[in-house]
Amino acid sequence: MDDDSGIHGVAYTEPERMTDRVHNLLLVAVHPDKQKQGIGTKLVTQIERSVLQANGRLLLVETMAIKDFAHVRQLYERLGFRREAEIRDYYADGLDKVIYSKSMSTAVGG
Repeated sequence: MDDDSGIHGVAYTEPERMTDRVHNLLLVAVHPDKQKQGIGTKLVTQIERSVLQANGRLLLVETMAIKDFAHVRQLYERLGFRREAEIRDYYADGLDKVIYSKSMSTAVGG
């Protein structure tokens, strides 16, 4: 996502191999100076539209279960993602992974 002043955020998804129309949201990043201004919401909404256009059925996203990422988890939950699992010590000792999912039937335009 950009405007005349530069790039403020980026998001990337790809189909999950060996699944029936599942997509994995692998990256959402917003420049620190632009966070909490709705850019993350716009990026995820655009990803949902793209997944729907590709006939996607389910969108997955993962994040770390650390205090600094609480706002990220709140964003996904506010956007209708369901917390599915937590894997302890996934990224490193003490760094757990949280997995969210969202049915594309409940997505924007779904």
